[in-house]
Amino acid sequence: MGNEEESVSSMQVNRSGKAEIIWPIAGFLVITVFVFRKVIFSGFVSIPDGGDAYICIYSWSHYFIWAIKQGTFPLWVSLNLCGHPFGTEAPSNFNILNILSFFSHPNLAWNIRSMLCMFLAGYFTFLFARSLKITTYSSFVCGLVFMFTDSVAVEHLHIISFMIPLMLLVLDKAINRKSYRWISLASILITIFYLNSNPQHVVYVFPFCCAYMIFRYFSMSERYSLKYFLLIAGVFLLLTVGLSSLQILRTLEISGDPQRAFIESWYFVLLPTHLITVIFPFFYESPFRLDEHNFFFGRITLEIAKKMPAILGMPFVIPSAPYLGVIPFILGIIAFLKGRKNPSVRFFGWSVIIVTIYVSTSFLSHMVIRHIPILKQMVYIQRSYAIYAFSMAVLVGYGIDHLLCEGKSFLRPMVRYINKVSLLIITILGVAMGISYTFLVWNKELLVRVGNEYVDKYVIGNPLYIAPEQIYRLRIEQIFDFLCSWTNVLGPSFYISAIIVASSALLLYLYALDLIGKRTFKIVIIFVILSDLYIIKSYNFYFLPNEDISPKVEAAEFLTNQPGIFRVMPLDDPRDFSKPMKKKTFLEPNTNLFYGISSPEGAYSLTMRRYGLLMRALQKGTDHKYVGIISHYVELQQHIANLMNIKYVVTSKGRVLKRPFRLVYMDKEYRVYENMEAYPRAFAVHRGLTLNREEDVLAALKDNSVPLDKVVILEDDSMENLNLPVSNETVYSHVSIEEYRPHSVVVNVDMKANGYLVLTDCYFPGWRVYVDGERSKIYKADYIFRAVALQKGEHKLHFVYKPFSVRLGLVLIALSFSLIVCIFIKTRRKR
Repeated sequence: MGNEEESVSSMQVNRSGKAEIIWPIAGFLVITVFVFRKVIFSGFVSIPDGGDAYICIYSWSHYFIWAIKQGTFPLWVSLNLCGHPFGTEAPSNFNILNILSFFSHPNLAWNIRSMLCMFLAGYFTFLFARSLKITTYSSFVCGLVFMFTDSVAVEHLHIISFMIPLMLLVLDKAINRKSYRWISLASILITIFYLNSNPQHVVYVFPFCCAYMIFRYFSMSERYSLKYFLLIAGVFLLLTVGLSSLQILRTLEISGDPQRAFIESWYFVLLPTHLITVIFPFFYESPFRLDEHNFFFGRITLEIAKKMPAILGMPFVIPSAPYLGVIPFILGIIAFLKGRKNPSVRFFGWSVIIVTIYVSTSFLSHMVIRHIPILKQMVYIQRSYAIYAFSMAVLVGYGIDHLLCEGKSFLRPMVRYINKVSLLIITILGVAMGISYTFLVWNKELLVRVGNEYVDKYVIGNPLYIAPEQIYRLRIEQIFDFLCSWTNVLGPSFYISAIIVASSALLLYLYALDLIGKRTFKIVIIFVILSDLYIIKSYNFYFLPNEDISPKVEAAEFLTNQPGIFRVMPLDDPRDFSKPMKKKTFLEPNTNLFYGISSPEGAYSLTMRRYGLLMRALQKGTDHKYVGIISHYVELQQHIANLMNIKYVVTSKGRVLKRPFRLVYMDKEYRVYENMEAYPRAFAVHRGLTLNREEDVLAALKDNSVPLDKVVILEDDSMENLNLPVSNETVYSHVSIEEYRPHSVVVNVDMKANGYLVLTDCYFPGWRVYVDGERSKIYKADYIFRAVALQKGEHKLHFVYKPFSVRLGLVLIALSFSLIVCIFIKTRRKR
């Protein structure tokens, strides 16, 4: 009889354990399906119609799969930026999207990745919270909150945030069990995280993981020797660096002199006034306002930044603080105030505080970071919000456990205080904005008249302002409309947040006074949190019809059918700057990759500095500094365009170009012009000009009088052993490209005299050239391109991309995996 009772009791425990696992999984799955219902049931793609998601990550995935199908693992992209290292930035070639795209259509792969990121973020956070002894219900809420944080819902393109709780979970086991196996797995997970994330996120998340590892060791009740811990930590660091070495080395290779170097003086800061967005996320910029109204906030913060001390660099204002919902924010505060005896609460609480202080006083850290190579280019400190968001999500679980598992005596005074503060904030904001709105409406004519008087006095006739007069008067009207929309308390930007704050405070008040039971409270609080987060975050979920993604374009089909190797350049219409080119076309930066069309434009964070300067020289009439996206040209410097092999130019259907451009195609959207003076991709010259200084080379390149089709500009003196023809002798050699692939270019040359073969692909370490089977030297030519010195006669040149960084990285990875295998074999023998 006793054995039967024990058996029944054991079965009940097993069922209870399974239920604790199954219902959270089902809950996260239902939430994910609800968020992505358009994807699952209506055939949409979860991707915005612009920005990094579309023009970078999605486009790169297309190129990666195309190259793999060609039998090449892409380390170089030949279709953008006149040739550029590929996969050196976020994410790397070894990312989840590329793997999924290899087995399915890119649109399906993108949807699977988006849904997995949200579901796994919730589930892994749940598992991590359970490992901290947080109750099942509270752990579910932790996962729910983290699912809707910006690092998951918005920035999953740049960071796979679901790896954060998984990495901490594995590190926890490694430290507690003194296990080299678990620490090896942690290194593998950190590497996967790095290969799928922006390095600027890794800069914050990796130290956070290391700090957690140290914290877990010192918080153990029975610690083992410090020497043994340091040995485990050393193995972790060694394996992580070794496994990541291929990506690290390739990134360092191009980070030494990138065109984004000029942003090293930048720093971002979160002003105290913007902390209000933790409970009023739409207080400043709002999806309920017109774009031109939100525009003014950017202009205002830019002017504020200009007034800040610039001695430390160029400041920029972060537009908002992270929003995790009102109740989660309150619960996080309750957890930290009431649970500080818990070491985990202290760790995650101080993580939140440190991130907040860091982004609010970033000018102090900038004083140090601006002197550190590589790090000084990682200026977007908002990436640290991922740590804030995850830490707050964990604190939410502790906060709910305090509400549900402890007496309510401590809760009542705290709830009263929270209610007073919440209502005070709503009242002050509401009254101030209401008075302002009333003043604006009653004094519209006066304010508009004062604004126009200002325009008459300071703008009209000022040579700094060249737009028509009516533009500036229209701007006065827009400023007035913007102020009205901002101060209108009946607008959704204000009243939605006010309702959420009031209802959240009311729910806690009713529970604290025993007016609702614990079971009802548990149901209602999930509903309120989910409603809050979905209402606020739903504007960050983008869904587009399948047919709008990499659409068929007739002009693209025309260009792909043209013979030869050439580049295509889009030109904006100067008559309409507000609509430069239609989005989602083959001419938005990088989207030319969809169609296999080569373009000198592109969107890469780590573009070569020299190439950025060359593209500034290509743009006629401007000196714009490109940060990551090189695009939107209006006029071209003709002789530089000729050198760059820009054979075709595409414009809107209403723009007409003159010679040397010839109209060769026109449809309902675009015109295609042929540049009759464009040089071929590879050509021979028999004269050289050697200049030692970089600025002199660029100046000579800009000089119209230098015939770039007859003279190559070099920075190394290679002419001492090459007897070139006399300057007044005209020689024509025959050049043909036999093979043109991402990592390999084969050129046949019949040199009628000694000279150079010029290939207008970018010069970069790792490229080799073999002339008639023997390795030769590649010279940096015409500022950024390649040249090879040749003797008279027929030659076959084979350019091959074999960077040393890849070979060294593969060796280090092999050694790291060998060490992991040895660890597993040794630990298995001990068992």
